[in-house]
Amino acid sequence: MSVVLFAGSSGFAYSADNLLDTEKPKSINIVVPDGHVPFGFYQDDLLTGVLTDYWALWAENTGIDVNVLAQTEASFGDARNIQLSLSSQSYNPDVLRIPLVGLKVKLYYLKKNQRLISRALQDKQNQVRLGYVERKGFLRDNVERQINIQANAYDSSIVLMWHLIQGDIDAIAAVSIDTGAGQSDDLLTLFMNSYHLAELDVVAQVEPTQGELIDWISWGANLISSSELQKLDAKWLSLSGMWWWIFLPIVIAVALTIFIVRGVKRRGQNKSFSLAMMPFASVVISQDGKYLLEANAMAQELKLCPEDPYKQPLPECLQPVASLIQTSLDEGEIVNQQIGLTCLSGSWHFFILNAKRIQRGKHHYWLCQLCRLTAQPDFRPLPQQQALLRDVLAAITSPACIKDKQGVVLACNKLWSDLVGLKNGDVIGKRDRDVLSKDELARQRPLESKAWLGQVQRGDDIIVYPMENEQQNIYALLVVLNQSQTLTRQECDAEKTQYLTASLMAMFNDYPDPVAIVTQAGLCKVANNAFADAMVQKPLTDVINQAVANILPSDKVDWNQRQHKQIFRAKDSVKYEELVFLPQGQQQWLEVVKNPFVFPLDNEAAILMVTHDITERKDTEQQLADAIGKLEELSFIDSLTQVANRRSFDEQLRYYWRSSISQEQSMSLILLDIDFFKPYNDNYGHQEGDQALTLVASTIKNASKRATDLVARYGGEEFVILLPDTDKAGAEHIAELIRQAVEDKNIPHAHSQVANHITVSLGIATLTPDPDLDYDTLIEQADLALYQAKDSGRNQLLHFEQLAGMMDEASD
Repeated sequence: MSVVLFAGSSGFAYSADNLLDTEKPKSINIVVPDGHVPFGFYQDDLLTGVLTDYWALWAENTGIDVNVLAQTEASFGDARNIQLSLSSQSYNPDVLRIPLVGLKVKLYYLKKNQRLISRALQDKQNQVRLGYVERKGFLRDNVERQINIQANAYDSSIVLMWHLIQGDIDAIAAVSIDTGAGQSDDLLTLFMNSYHLAELDVVAQVEPTQGELIDWISWGANLISSSELQKLDAKWLSLSGMWWWIFLPIVIAVALTIFIVRGVKRRGQNKSFSLAMMPFASVVISQDGKYLLEANAMAQELKLCPEDPYKQPLPECLQPVASLIQTSLDEGEIVNQQIGLTCLSGSWHFFILNAKRIQRGKHHYWLCQLCRLTAQPDFRPLPQQQALLRDVLAAITSPACIKDKQGVVLACNKLWSDLVGLKNGDVIGKRDRDVLSKDELARQRPLESKAWLGQVQRGDDIIVYPMENEQQNIYALLVVLNQSQTLTRQECDAEKTQYLTASLMAMFNDYPDPVAIVTQAGLCKVANNAFADAMVQKPLTDVINQAVANILPSDKVDWNQRQHKQIFRAKDSVKYEELVFLPQGQQQWLEVVKNPFVFPLDNEAAILMVTHDITERKDTEQQLADAIGKLEELSFIDSLTQVANRRSFDEQLRYYWRSSISQEQSMSLILLDIDFFKPYNDNYGHQEGDQALTLVASTIKNASKRATDLVARYGGEEFVILLPDTDKAGAEHIAELIRQAVEDKNIPHAHSQVANHITVSLGIATLTPDPDLDYDTLIEQADLALYQAKDSGRNQLLHFEQLAGMMDEASD
């Protein structure tokens, strides 16, 4: 973070002599809110120290006493009060605001964390571990608005940097004062990438009648040198100075050591292993099970692979291993799995398979060890026995399958494969947990556990038979389902879909606002009566299972279809407001939210549309907008003279200045002051003075004929006339018309030293705006011309170019 002290533009010229005609104040009050809550600081000592020392510098340079007061200590209505607030707070149009202290939050992170920070900024879902130096002014609230963080305080900058390199934190928040002296010497600024999260200014706000205080505050700020600000930065906020260079070699050495150690460790982890050293037949298979990447000599002797086994399609004899790999992707390993394989020579062997998923670089593979069994295992049938088992299952009129102890399906009939929704060949070799639901497994597992003890087990809809070989050892289980009490997978899904749809309909019918679910195919699958009445104005029976294109008005079909395509493509919700005309002629405003929705049974993509009646809120918003419009109109008009006020003038000047730059047009400005108006007020009274101001304002306005010309009250008895697209001759012509018109009004003024009636003095300036110029230059030139016109006898006009010529002649 960076804290900048600077003065805002206030319209004064080159010294204190050019400030508004006000006496230099003896003292001012800087009112700080209690507890500093509006600043978002958790470190009150830091803020108090910065403010106290800064205003001490300001007082020393200006000779004006400064009192830093809490909100409760300040006297209400004191004309010397300057209220401090944060620029991010809601804007109050009734006060003048000027930046005094700018607060900048900076986030530093290593290159490797850049993607993490970017994702956290976009969706705020990923949490970032953020570190900061304790007692260095970390703005917790304002950072949390931008990013999801877990903040950790550390004792020093060195500890903070160490934890960032170690990876204990993802980013660093820092604070320093930008003194305007050039590149900061902080190590973080010099050597790390930064992402700018927020920029906040501490501003002074005063009532419009106290605008002169802003000029004095800005004047004093310009007197503070950058070296003084650097001392303030070093005392309170600087994260680090040139002392970092002393520790830089140490930091680099430590970082390099960590990099080398981690690289060696990673290289050791990725070091290739030798299959030749393994005591069993071993092969390396790609993760997708399609390729044989490596095999040792023992695997070649057993004819499990060809003589040149490197990087070729997986042989047919190893396909059962690939099937087991695919069913074990979640676990990442296979332990003591008995398997029978037909070798390339045609012989049949049994193996104990142990496999583990390994990583080489960025890729994953399977290392498989096959320990050959010299005796036939009990549970696995020979190929000729498998055909017999299939014949036995085909004779059973109910769904049936044969499973081993690991739950692998050895054989099944068509009724059972149809029940799980797969082909017969796709079921064999898979584990039962991969094809059966949790409820089905929960019913079968207890019966199977008892059946392995040798007894036939009967359930409500399941019978489990133990199967014995010639040695009377149980090697498999025959599971038969009672067909009268079972449904096929398709029948079960259809029944569940019907139940889900009925449940949604029942739930939505109780909802008072329109609700509907539209499938990706464009069918309105679920809706309630409110949707049918308000959105499509048809009976509900004519809406359910109908295409949206057939039930919506023709002018809304294309728009809705494009919107739905975008929702399915982006997989994100949309919210909008829609005006609906009911059959009775009433209007209803609806807030519509459309969210991606997936039916849980068949994973069919759909859109859930939920609406809410916001008619009453829209009426309230419209009334509020009308009221705000009236208030905004009043806020730009001077209440006494009914011409534009200072705020309106400032905004119009900025607008026409930018416009004139793009169009390369000249613009002029007239600054007008009523001659000897203070004696007029003192002798005739303030009521007569207000009437005179009003009459002069209307006279000026009538003399300015163009719609683009702006007449504004600049302050007190001063008025300003903004003339876009006007050259020097045109501005002088209008100024003379105004001067003569005011004189022709013949408003009595017996105490004027110019005439026995009210007169005015006018200063004129004309410029062709340039990007390198500031619009304050135009005001300053007109102000100087007005000053010279008054000094030369008043009741006259003077252009700044004439003043410049006079100054050149005087210098010669």
